[in-house]
Amino acid sequence: MKKILTLLLLVACSLPSWGAPKTPLYKDPSQPVEKRVADLLSRMTLEEKIGQMNQYVAYINEDAPERKAVILDVAAKGHIGSVFQANTPEWANELQKAAMKTRLQIPILVGADAVHGAAMIWGTTVYPMPINFASTWNPEYIRKMARQTALELRSLGSHWSFFPNMDLARDPRWGRIGETFGEDPLLVSDMGCAMIDGYQLGDFTGTDRVVACANHFVAGGSAINGINFWGSDIGERTLRSTYLKPYYDAVKKANLFTIMGSHNTINDIPCHINKWLMTDIMRDEYGFKGFYVSDFTDLERLHETYMVARDHQEGYTLAINAGMDMHMQGPGFYEPVIEAVKKGIIPMERVDEAVSRILEAKFRLGLFEQPLVDEELHKRVVRQKAHGEHALEAARNSIVLLENRNQTLPLQPEKIKKILVTGPNANNKTILGDWTNPQPDENITTIAEGLTSVAAEHGVQVDYFNVGENIRKGLEAEKIKEAIQKAADYDLIVLALGEGTIRYDKPSRTDGENTDRTDINLLGNQLELAQQMKATGKPVVVVYINMRPISEPWVSANVDALLEAWCPGQAGGTAVAEVLFGEVNPGAKLPVTILQSVGQARLYYSMLPNAPFRNGYVEMKRTPLYPFGYGKSYTTFEISEPRIAKSVLGREEATTVTVTVTNTGDRKGDEVVQMYIRDDYSYGVVRPIKELKGYQRVSLEPKESKEVSFDITPEMLAYYDLDMNFKVEEGTFKIMVGNSSADKDQKTVALKVTESYPVAR
Repeated sequence: MKKILTLLLLVACSLPSWGAPKTPLYKDPSQPVEKRVADLLSRMTLEEKIGQMNQYVAYINEDAPERKAVILDVAAKGHIGSVFQANTPEWANELQKAAMKTRLQIPILVGADAVHGAAMIWGTTVYPMPINFASTWNPEYIRKMARQTALELRSLGSHWSFFPNMDLARDPRWGRIGETFGEDPLLVSDMGCAMIDGYQLGDFTGTDRVVACANHFVAGGSAINGINFWGSDIGERTLRSTYLKPYYDAVKKANLFTIMGSHNTINDIPCHINKWLMTDIMRDEYGFKGFYVSDFTDLERLHETYMVARDHQEGYTLAINAGMDMHMQGPGFYEPVIEAVKKGIIPMERVDEAVSRILEAKFRLGLFEQPLVDEELHKRVVRQKAHGEHALEAARNSIVLLENRNQTLPLQPEKIKKILVTGPNANNKTILGDWTNPQPDENITTIAEGLTSVAAEHGVQVDYFNVGENIRKGLEAEKIKEAIQKAADYDLIVLALGEGTIRYDKPSRTDGENTDRTDINLLGNQLELAQQMKATGKPVVVVYINMRPISEPWVSANVDALLEAWCPGQAGGTAVAEVLFGEVNPGAKLPVTILQSVGQARLYYSMLPNAPFRNGYVEMKRTPLYPFGYGKSYTTFEISEPRIAKSVLGREEATTVTVTVTNTGDRKGDEVVQMYIRDDYSYGVVRPIKELKGYQRVSLEPKESKEVSFDITPEMLAYYDLDMNFKVEEGTFKIMVGNSSADKDQKTVALKVTESYPVAR
């Protein structure tokens, strides 16, 4: 009997265990991501797939518990695949736990508006604004910032940053210039690609990385009249050669995986339903492999605002069929899309494409293995000492010295013993800029605080006087009068002027998202304050705190020194003070052209040669107040005549241009050497008067020299011809090297190309 039982047991053990649970392939981390995605997709119902395409806003106020319950409910039902602004690790974990209740346990992708650090979250490191980083002309600063921000985001339970903004800032009235990298395609591309790389470190595989999201696709910064949401009329040649370049580079060089649509229209077609842009160009031509997400409720606006869809379902259908993969802010999206797929008006193949890309991101980020975050981790990661040090270092290197009459700066403690600091931006959080929620006071150093602290080290007294902070309402007249009276007791006046940038202070906000202006001067009675202070006879130093360029010729022509500090972040007050006292020698350059008045809009350095034809306007010349690439230093530099390795090029040949840059002054400083190229004649197609094709920021000791070289490749010389072929044309080119885009600051060498030929893109 024992032998029979033993035999039966052996037979049973050799048979398959049909009743035992088997781990699905998609949950096996040893399997390739592609196989895991395919396996999971094959198990999903239509309803589960559409849930992955749906995103909710997860920002919860303490007084909205019912909204929190709603979001947890839809997460537990599998009706959402993503949320954004889940601002604490505890809340992010609650959402993930709800998602684990679903049949397939697909984790949630948590996004964040991390424009300059995770600044929308309390207590995080707030770095300078992107326009500051562009002013450094050194992409390594923003690559490092993005790497540090990725660590902070992951420690807080977020996995996806809705940045970089790769729009070109071509209209100074537009409120969002501060979140861009300026007006030039190359500078925007380099800064954006560096930021993407800092976030993702390649293919973003791992638990210390986040997915980057380039936005806003496309040309949101060139809307008519500078108004956010408005449309643009842009031809294909300009789109491809200018506005699409940063996205092309981001795909080819930085493995860009997500793109956010733009509010605006291009040639009357809303960007969210533009199949030619999203699919034909970005996917089929450029090879974009990631997914698109809409901007906030823009799919609803297809019906409600743009009126190109008869109802929301038709709007969703238009967008998804054009290439949109995920809908931001999801109530109302889920059911109509399911119905549209069942009716056959949205192909199932299109849904599977979208969902597979979203799932790929979740697998690469390690969310299936580790959906929850250690709720104590952020205490060790957020605001690390190294993060604060980099925020300060970036701020120091982003401040542009625009004017410095009679060597007013750096301040000399033996002559300047008492300083009065005032102005609407002297002692508040405007230095943080847009896309910042309230932050602890102790984490922020204002202009007044930084100046007081640094001055004390030099034996100089600093006093702050409040003349009011609401620029929109206007400064207090009696306070201005009192400030003028006080000035008599001081050796120098520092005025912090500019814009109202605090996102959550709507009554005084004048700059940032959806705060476009009809003028670009100092708003309110700030100019009156500056003029009255200058009339006292005391030296006046103006510090601009702002995100759009300010056009105020009187200030530029009359004050003793002028700094463009933009919004330098949490340590901005310290950085400004260090520049004023010469502890830091300013080396930043403008990433935008600053106009003499709003009437010059839209003037930028790479205009077509017919733009400066004749003398100018009736009231003024067409020249700007400050050119793109401009910035002064406390030392002086000399850039030699450019030397070209090969001045005649044949088919597909390249060459190199070299200059010697010398610090001719008596203190260490940074110079940004810039190379521009102009095609002398281009058959049938008008080309820009010059285009930035290379730059390098170099640091030099007194009397030190360095050689700076730039490669010139066929792609730099190519353009889209009459038939929209990208080609190099036979002829001559000017190679211009200097320290700004202005002709007077450049030296030139000639280059000749002996034959025309196509360049692959």
